[in-house]
Amino acid sequence: MEVELVTEPAAAVSRLQAVEDVTLLDFDMKGLGGTRAVQLARSLLADRPLGVVYGRATPAMAARALSAGATGVIPEDLDAETLNAALVLLRNCHRFAIFGEAVEMVPYDAAAALTDRELQVLHGVCDGLQNKEIAHRFGIREVTVKMHVRAIVRKLGARNRTQAAMIARDLEIV
Repeated sequence: MEVELVTEPAAAVSRLQAVEDVTLLDFDMKGLGGTRAVQLARSLLADRPLGVVYGRATPAMAARALSAGATGVIPEDLDAETLNAALVLLRNCHRFAIFGEAVEMVPYDAAAALTDRELQVLHGVCDGLQNKEIAHRFGIREVTVKMHVRAIVRKLGARNRTQAAMIARDLEIV
């Protein structure tokens, strides 16, 4: 495993744009921390896994980080074996939070996470429509459809629109 420590906010943002694997973000990083940093990292990482590392977390903090786009929430004082297991979970895009010695898999209600417009776009994707056709159907711009498809893929934990459609059908969202 290759590890790169970045402590300056500008360098961190630059690195987030180039990362290809798991990213760990310090929730308390000076100048780039908290839920805004998680949201920024999520937007730069697209669907790649994002782990949030914290010093002292509460369930409320973990919930905020997860709802802001974190894939997993882990404490900074994990032993090597547990950290390795957490990285495997992150690499496989499992949503989780670790508190002390317990790992809690976070239930995720995908349908509740999607907006009404995202659900409409998802129906179009499941019907096999192209972005242009979905845009025409709902009277929106194609670039807006692309934005919604990206959000759908991220929220469903999919790798692409086809997998998002399969997940939606498996979860009976559509």
